[in-house]
Amino acid sequence: MFQENLIKDEEQVTIPTKTQNIKEFLRTIGEPITLFGEKDAERRNRLGNEISKATFNEAKLQQLAKKAFVIESHFSEASTEIRNTRIWLAKFSIARVYFRFSRQKIFSNDESSLKTRNYISGSKFNPICDLSEVADDRPITCCAFTSDGRNFLTASISGNLSVWSTSLFKKLSTIKAHEERITGITVNPKSNQNHLDNATMATSSADRTTRIWTFNGTLLSTLFGHNDSLSGIEFHPSGRFLVTSSLDQTWSLWDVEKALAITKTIGCHGKNPLYKQDGHHQPLYSISFQNDGSLLASGGVDKISRVWDLRTGRCIMTLEGHAQAILALDFSVDGYRIVSGSLDQSCQIWDLRKAKCEYTIAAHNKLVKAVRCHPCKAEYFVSVGYDKEVRVWSLKNYKLIRILTGHGDKVTGVDVSSSFTKSKILSVSYDKTVKLW
Repeated sequence: MFQENLIKDEEQVTIPTKTQNIKEFLRTIGEPITLFGEKDAERRNRLGNEISKATFNEAKLQQLAKKAFVIESHFSEASTEIRNTRIWLAKFSIARVYFRFSRQKIFSNDESSLKTRNYISGSKFNPICDLSEVADDRPITCCAFTSDGRNFLTASISGNLSVWSTSLFKKLSTIKAHEERITGITVNPKSNQNHLDNATMATSSADRTTRIWTFNGTLLSTLFGHNDSLSGIEFHPSGRFLVTSSLDQTWSLWDVEKALAITKTIGCHGKNPLYKQDGHHQPLYSISFQNDGSLLASGGVDKISRVWDLRTGRCIMTLEGHAQAILALDFSVDGYRIVSGSLDQSCQIWDLRKAKCEYTIAAHNKLVKAVRCHPCKAEYFVSVGYDKEVRVWSLKNYKLIRILTGHGDKVTGVDVSSSFTKSKILSVSYDKTVKLW
């Protein structure tokens, strides 16, 4: 199924996404398959322009399309297990939507919430670097708060994963999680933080594996399945599923409960995800779940973000606008906005209700490595980049609130704690430090 379409004489004409299919289509309509110095995106735009200028009727176009390429499938045929999973996800997301609407109604009418919004948008919002510490002897790649904010995690190029106390700002333990660099950390939102032997966290690595851990360093399971380095990882809001993205141009959905049960009973590690999803024709770098648990966004080197409905497995929306690779994605807590960060140094805010970019921010002087929205309030988001800066932006008017400086090298990761009253911003950098703002 195709997600990009052109309108010609009130008829919908489908354009392929794979490079070989684009070349075949161009050859079929008598155009050169490539021009000097032409790249994939330019070639695809040229095909669209040729079709829009052509005098073909709809029947002729469909005949040419069938001759040029086979239909590209961007979703997997569902097994019984997958269908049952999608039914479960639908029921889960409906309950979450009801809860979100109720919370937003209360929050919008609460006087203290109005004061908080005025405080954030005003001059009194002045985050400072409370604490700073060297986290590893190699550059730090990513970080994450636990769901209650009492602990946080940092990971490095060396493959070390460290658990910290937020209140004490003290390293509690260090795990040799991978032999190669860690590319992502995520914490199970349903973990019981009072019992560290039950709390789970997961890491993704350039060694092509995902590993699930307890906070005391016990390896629970190792997940195999991707053919190239992993670039990102995130727990589903239910805590039952895990998604991983990879440079092999796919993302995979894993059943964590099933993987842990298999490892515990028969001792082998997971090799088969629920399903592996294609749809991008270049490496993937970013993924994000909507808080309701029904949608997932993915983006990568092809400059396209796709929004997937996990209840059907279909791509329901394609967001195009960045000039270069999309390196970061995050859903706002309101459920209908996505913030994306790119190699083109900009952040874009997408409104899913309108299926278009609502605002573009020239966010940093170098590439944007990570973005993070506040997990409880749709008030602001934080972006970090290779210009060594952490920047806080309003989600109300998209203006710059504060620039947080202090890192001595490019900033590689950021997270925001889930506290309603006193939020904290966590950032890590190639300068090997972690800072709490």
